[in-house]
Amino acid sequence: MSKLTMAAAGTVGFLLGSRAGRGPYEWTTARLDELRSDPGVRRRAAEVRDVAATKAGDVAESAKATVDQATSGTGVATP
Repeated sequence: MSKLTMAAAGTVGFLLGSRAGRGPYEWTTARLDELRSDPGVRRRAAEVRDVAATKAGDVAESAKATVDQATSGTGVATP
């Protein structure tokens, strides 16, 4: 389990199991709103989205080439 997943699971568990009431939930949502509105975080999130979109296209092309290569051999039934 990655550190990010572990942190997210811990946060959710804390919020759902907290006996302190609504206070921890309000504090956490306020911090998340601050992070979402931070220009640096927004810029980095956009960079990550762009890289992910580029990599997704590369992976799709590679997978298609592999399938095409695998199905173009002799003895392979094609529809």
